[in-house]
Amino acid sequence: LGNKPADWRDGLYYHYYEYHGERRTAHMVRRHRGVCTDRYKLIHFYNIGEWELFDLHKDPKEMNNVADDPAYASIRAGLTTKLEGLATQYQVPDDSGSVPYDPHGLIEAKTGQKGPASPSSE
Repeated sequence: LGNKPADWRDGLYYHYYEYHGERRTAHMVRRHRGVCTDRYKLIHFYNIGEWELFDLHKDPKEMNNVADDPAYASIRAGLTTKLEGLATQYQVPDDSGSVPYDPHGLIEAKTGQKGPASPSSE
């Protein structure tokens, strides 16, 4: 273990693609991408425009989303920049329109009622 190398990465990019609105998948978690640092995790559910931010030191179980907390605004802005930079670095293709907007898809499966067509029609 010892000292951290000078070129040690300060953020980890990840991307979850597995969600398919028309069929059930293992997790039924919306497509998202995120960045993790030693202290924070920022997640963007890009097909539905939702964000999650967790302070892993204060909330290691990720139970308290602070994405809209004004006290974390500068953290969120910095992590958003880092997320975009890493996506560019890794040449991640734009996947944002790949799944129709339907945050109530699981409810629709149970009730037969269709959710809104887009975030603006909520």
